[in-house]
Amino acid sequence: MKTIHIYITFLLLSLPILGQAQTYIQGEDLLPFSQIAKSTYLQQSKRISLDEARDARRKIQGSRFRENLIKLNGEYFMYDGFLISAVCSELAVIQKEKYPGIYSNYLYLKNDYNPKDEYLSYEDFGTYKTMISYNRSSNYLSYYVENSTYSIIGAIYSSDDKVSEAQKFIEKLVESISFNK
Repeated sequence: MKTIHIYITFLLLSLPILGQAQTYIQGEDLLPFSQIAKSTYLQQSKRISLDEARDARRKIQGSRFRENLIKLNGEYFMYDGFLISAVCSELAVIQKEKYPGIYSNYLYLKNDYNPKDEYLSYEDFGTYKTMISYNRSSNYLSYYVENSTYSIIGAIYSSDDKVSEAQKFIEKLVESISFNK
């Protein structure tokens, strides 16, 4: 009888450990990237867990990484040494939170834009809009893609020695994103 109690106790204590699954997406009202769009670079096989993303950011940012300030939202992918985030949601949901849209963000950033130190690009393709922005010396580059239904806000994190590669890559990444029909 005592053996059965020990076995049951061991089993009950093990359940939380056995039940922990990897988390791939985090945030309120967010959607998986694959549900709303596709990209050559943001494929399921390149998706990583939030724990792996946190470790990758720690490695990329080094002493600049602040564990207590980091709350990872969205999904994360690794491609060619770049950590890529994608926060996907329905426009109707984020517009309730007073999200002004890509064009308003672009106009706001353009006010203090210094082309010598920063890169800022906005394009309206009719059915969707894109914006890319970053400081030329930073290893953090941000992108926005939105159509009439969905919004994708993301970033690329690169090691300091791959910043120029990341700057070229972000253009390819944004061009590769197409919304599902």
